[in-house]
Amino acid sequence: MAPAGRCTQSEGETLELLLMTHFPNSEVSQELTAPAAALLARRSDWRLATRVVTYRRVEWDIDSVAPYKSPGVDGIFPALLQEGREAVIPYLVRIFCAFLPVGCVSAIWRQVKVVFISKPGRNSYSRPKAYRPLSLTWFLLKTMESLMDRYLRDEALALRPLHPNQYAYQTGKSMETVLHQLVVQVKKALDQQETALGVFLDIKRGQIIAPPMAPCVMLLSGMGLITLLYSGLEPPWKAAWLQQHSVVLP
Repeated sequence: MAPAGRCTQSEGETLELLLMTHFPNSEVSQELTAPAAALLARRSDWRLATRVVTYRRVEWDIDSVAPYKSPGVDGIFPALLQEGREAVIPYLVRIFCAFLPVGCVSAIWRQVKVVFISKPGRNSYSRPKAYRPLSLTWFLLKTMESLMDRYLRDEALALRPLHPNQYAYQTGKSMETVLHQLVVQVKKALDQQETALGVFLDIKRGQIIAPPMAPCVMLLSGMGLITLLYSGLEPPWKAAWLQQHSVVLP
């Protein structure tokens, strides 16, 4: 059902409404987004890429995924790469090492297969927000992202850890730990007859999908991975896999 209370009249209209709700500010296109022009990499960028991408790290990442995890648009199951590792991994290492320093992500790799799944416990499923999108990206792109995530955690964050009050996306921390920390601070203020002031933000899905790039760039530059993710503050790249994704509906 559309916001005005009118029911959609066709499957295409329903899909368009779901896309506009869960992927705001997106544009409908029949063609792939052209990849941005590659940047001129420095020698230090190539050296860093060879540290991030190695045969053993690629092998570890491929083996760490369930063999028959749902594939993206490419239809490649992790089991295919796991069984053919000796023939495939050397080529993957070359491709990843070539992509990272020049800030290039293939347009076809940025295609995301989206399936809308109904949220449990709803009284009605006539509203688009009663569904949540399940995004299935290319396994090769997820492998490259995982390699950089491992580099950040094992090397960059080891030298410059995150703030102890950062709770999101960290092993051993959850909603329970942050709520416990909040209650402790409030109780401490009340016991000392002080005033506790809290600020709470409700971040919508659209704001998470399209984060402001400037803060991300500043953070990554301090962690030593800026050249591989952004390669400067000016266009043409602007972190291709954080922006310019193409949604493909099955």
